[in-house]
Amino acid sequence: MGDTAWAVTTRTLLYAPRLWMFCLSLLSDCAISLICRRHPRSFPLWPCLVCYASAWPVLLLSSRPLSNTAESILFSIALWAVLTLDSAAPTLALFKCFAAGVLAGAGMFCRPTFAFFSCLLPFYVLHVCGFSVFTWKLHLTWTNVRRVVQWAATAAVGVAAACFCFVAGDSYFFAGYGKLFEWPPVLTPLNFARYNANASNLAQHGLHPRYTHALVNLPLMFGPAALAVASAVASWLWSAKSRSAAMTVERLALCACVASGLALLSFVPHQEPRFLAPLAMPLALAAAPAFARAGALRRTSWIALAVAPALYFGLLHQAGIVPAIAHVDAAQNALQQLLPDAHTDVIFFHTYMPPRHLFVAGAATGNPPHVIEMSNHTAAELRERVEASTSAGACIYVVVPATLAEHVEYAFLLGGCSAHVEAEFLHLTNEDPPTDWHTLFALLRLRVYSVLCNRVTPS
Repeated sequence: MGDTAWAVTTRTLLYAPRLWMFCLSLLSDCAISLICRRHPRSFPLWPCLVCYASAWPVLLLSSRPLSNTAESILFSIALWAVLTLDSAAPTLALFKCFAAGVLAGAGMFCRPTFAFFSCLLPFYVLHVCGFSVFTWKLHLTWTNVRRVVQWAATAAVGVAAACFCFVAGDSYFFAGYGKLFEWPPVLTPLNFARYNANASNLAQHGLHPRYTHALVNLPLMFGPAALAVASAVASWLWSAKSRSAAMTVERLALCACVASGLALLSFVPHQEPRFLAPLAMPLALAAAPAFARAGALRRTSWIALAVAPALYFGLLHQAGIVPAIAHVDAAQNALQQLLPDAHTDVIFFHTYMPPRHLFVAGAATGNPPHVIEMSNHTAAELRERVEASTSAGACIYVVVPATLAEHVEYAFLLGGCSAHVEAEFLHLTNEDPPTDWHTLFALLRLRVYSVLCNRVTPS
């Protein structure tokens, strides 16, 4: 990429979006603070902030450029707009309704699952207007009816404005200016729904039992907070005394958001933990009173249980992929300085999907590396792929977990290929975990092989 001081590197492309997302994630902290100030009895400020900040999805995912992170930020701001509505301030309430509509439209175009988490929030708006389904108190007056109509119309205008902007932007981006005003427009949420409605598409990413979100992903993501909220809801449903005293309407609204998001997402057979990321804020707010009542030992245990997964997922799980990309990118950059037309094939074997945008070498010259994913293939298929790349005259790198190194090296040997380990990085994959605990630390590695095949198969 040249020797200039502002040369783009793999680390630049890695950390610049993360820094931007981190700054945006601070909006969620501001939303929590404003909600706590509006409802101090329901949400004590410092327990809410501690519960939110100690959750490992917040520590890790909030600085990742994922659509789930953007969805979480939009949802947290929408919660602020709804939970701080005040009928005594009509002008500000109209502004918040419009903002909530804009956020709903933007959230739907970010990830249509935004509707799963927010679909019950209108019931809280009705509560503020005097029509509460939470307490079954209906104040049917002309003022309340007019307020509901005004707020709903204002929110609808916000949704329409956001949808118009995103439809126009997507149509221009995907179809070009010439087809900007043609019918049908590009509807990203509809395409999202069509793709996910096809079971064969989801099967490419993995199918899971319908209870995975509720029994596995929710405890994995939020641990103590999820347990505290479940206990509070069960107590509220069981005890009439608890129903009248412990659970406020605001906490009930947040629990409804958790329940709706969890239930509707469970209908989709592909269930990844990150899909539950928007639940971080409602769970933290709903669990904060339990955290505030806990003793010092329970609070310490709570934080430790919430933070411990951050060390695992942040430092160990699939941790070698980005360093491996940086190593291969540097090697290709050095090679192309000597041989500008040199072509490189990079094969990722039994790893997660590598972020292709981090390969910088060759981008300026139009000769980027060819990235090949073989996450579910056998060692024999890997050998065939390597032989095909050799026939094409490519320089070959194979990135593989150390737990599979023996099988891969044997496959190379059968194919008459020589493989040299260029680098190793700390790495753990749950799909191919270490089985020999005596050599555990040696197997917690991701290896980068440079492979050369002479296409002579030994007898």
